[in-house]
Amino acid sequence: MNAHTLDTSTTAGHTAALDTASAWWLTALDRLERTTVADPAIGFLQRGIRSLPLGGMRDLLRGRPLGHPVHPVLVQVPIGCWLSAAVLDVVPGAQRAATTLTAVGLAGVAPAAVAGWTDWADLPP
Repeated sequence: MNAHTLDTSTTAGHTAALDTASAWWLTALDRLERTTVADPAIGFLQRGIRSLPLGGMRDLLRGRPLGHPVHPVLVQVPIGCWLSAAVLDVVPGAQRAATTLTAVGLAGVAPAAVAGWTDWADLPP
């Protein structure tokens, strides 16, 4: 075998292993998605969230005045802040900025979570 010839047996072995792992993972996720074991608890939580006396706040949390769900917009705050903080962690002298971004991200979690729960509670089974 010369230097320009690829050893396809190694490549084929890696590909087969990845295919097997992917198939196993997708099968496991499909089974998890289809299981009904948690349905009673999920239904209880959804009813509880729907019964909260949020009044007009429910429409605001669902994004009705904007014509678009607000949860996807709100999750950008913590994700963006934490990603930026992670980048600044490797920049010398940027510890204070990274700490500030981490704190802002933490402050943005609650509104994003409440909006997400409000959307989730109204999803069909």
